[in-house]
Amino acid sequence: MTKSTSTDAPTHVLRGILVPIDWDGDQVRTLALETDGEGEYLLELGVSGASMPRHLCFAVEVTGRLALEDDGRAVLVVDHYRLLGRVVPQLFENS
Repeated sequence: MTKSTSTDAPTHVLRGILVPIDWDGDQVRTLALETDGEGEYLLELGVSGASMPRHLCFAVEVTGRLALEDDGRAVLVVDHYRLLGRVVPQLFENS
């Protein structure tokens, strides 16, 4: 998936909204972090981010290392994340 990443690469802390990028039926296959002014980062979840798909449309703070995919897209390899709050209210919340 990723072209280059290193365990000694500097860590970055980014804030944004978790958005789905690719689906497999009703399961999210790929997530991205949509940031304000810094663009979109694909997320490589690993063990630390395994629970992230259930937090779609949440604002999060993600700490990780940056890498590039073969096509040049930025990937953030997640070390850990913190929920900041829900951005989009749940539909049918009062149903």
